[in-house]
Amino acid sequence: MPDSWKAATGALASILLAGIATAQPLARIVLVEEKLTSSGSLRYQRREIGQIAGATRIAVPEAGVHTLVLTQAGKVLVWGDNTYGQLGTGDTKAVEGWSAVEGLDEVMAIAAGAQHSVALRSDGTVWTWGGNYQGQLGDGTLVGHFRLERVEGLTDVVSVGRERSSRQR
Repeated sequence: MPDSWKAATGALASILLAGIATAQPLARIVLVEEKLTSSGSLRYQRREIGQIAGATRIAVPEAGVHTLVLTQAGKVLVWGDNTYGQLGTGDTKAVEGWSAVEGLDEVMAIAAGAQHSVALRSDGTVWTWGGNYQGQLGDGTLVGHFRLERVEGLTDVVSVGRERSSRQR
């Protein structure tokens, strides 16, 4: 692997970022799948799932089942498993190619939990979608949703994470 690539890994995914500090960032995204062989040993298989010009941030949960990419244009692209609606496409169908999250722009930060996704817009509002069985979407319910929804009551937020968000004081 060239020294110009930075690696960030999840349990099942390996994300390689190239040139993030340059004028034209490029993300090369490689999925690493772990398989148990009949003899009981583990085998790893790599599969490149794409390159994205203009990528500035990538979010992958520990399980590595879905991926979010933030572009220089403030758009969010998604790929992967969508069992809980964590891709924000309005359904639960997996996405094998990159798809933009509709209605989401001016994004400055992203995060990916095991079954949900989070975006922070430049106006300080937080948007969430996906599974919500532990209230991780922040909407006061345990009901998930397949499309992004604004988390009411949060303003002036400065960062987000897959488990909690921060508010400027």
